[in-house]
Amino acid sequence: MLREGLDIPQWVKVIPKVELHAHLSGSVRLRTIRKLLQKPENVSILQDAESLLEGGIKSLEQGFRLFPIIHQLIPDSETLRMVVQDVLNDFAEENTAYIELRTTPRDSRNMSAEEYLKTVLQGVSEYMSAHPTGMVCRVLVSICRHQSTEVARDIAHIVERIRTLRPDLGGLIVGFDFSGNPNRGQWEDFEPILRKVRTELGLPITVHFAEVLNDKECMQILNFKPERIGHAVIMSDLVLERLMKQEPPIGVEVCLTSNMLTNSVSHLTEHPVLNHLLPGNHPICICTDDAGIFDTSLSEEYGQLLRYFPMSRDDTARLAMGALDLAFCEDENVMATVRKRMMKAMKPP
Repeated sequence: MLREGLDIPQWVKVIPKVELHAHLSGSVRLRTIRKLLQKPENVSILQDAESLLEGGIKSLEQGFRLFPIIHQLIPDSETLRMVVQDVLNDFAEENTAYIELRTTPRDSRNMSAEEYLKTVLQGVSEYMSAHPTGMVCRVLVSICRHQSTEVARDIAHIVERIRTLRPDLGGLIVGFDFSGNPNRGQWEDFEPILRKVRTELGLPITVHFAEVLNDKECMQILNFKPERIGHAVIMSDLVLERLMKQEPPIGVEVCLTSNMLTNSVSHLTEHPVLNHLLPGNHPICICTDDAGIFDTSLSEEYGQLLRYFPMSRDDTARLAMGALDLAFCEDENVMATVRKRMMKAMKPP
């Protein structure tokens, strides 16, 4: 089905792929971050940023310390639009056929949260207009658990306004993401907001899940039945068993390098999704999480998978194609086009 004679690094880059868990801020390449740090207005954060970047991100807490710095480096619409274009170009170079880019609308010194989200959507729209036969991109709006529920409600209202007043941009929003520092905030405080988003706006939900051990919260999230979950890496046998038996099954966004570098697993051979869900054909999608700060790529994530959990090329191709079934985009024509492009690219020359 796929070309022979290629080693794993070459081959995983050649196959068309789907990215469903990519944070905009975390996907900014280190070279771009260092370039932005050289601007005179960023001298006050240069030392803190360099100290984090020098040793690499090796824990969740370090990652959450770097994110506010990245946000300060993107203070205006011009820089934000440039970052969106750079990130999308990076994923396109990895033969990504479809991507859902997630981001949290936030106020900055030059933009309101609503202006921020509009700028991201405009950047995505401009990218696709410039590449009409290339990668298809949609947007997930993130609600951060370490922010207040008032901020979360405001974000939901912003999305509602954009979808009503700017359907050309609002149509690019295909779902909501619940994320942020797992050691802060309570799921039960945000669940009513997310439930309202799903019922009133008709948008599906993906939830960062089991990044730390918390059986109570994991069970609450599974009872909510999100359309997808991300990570699912630190959980008890009880939670794992419940996840495996959940009907309908919940798709899992797997971020291997992220889980390794944040010490969520000591080795990929111990990853619960790969050991228990993948062999049972549970729906999963290989993703990057934060390709920039973790210095990885979607091709490298597939390479990591195949190094420790070898599978045939046909099975790997089916895994990549199966990820498309987990996408939140409901435009049948768009998804049929993406599927057709992927299938054509996977045929032997």
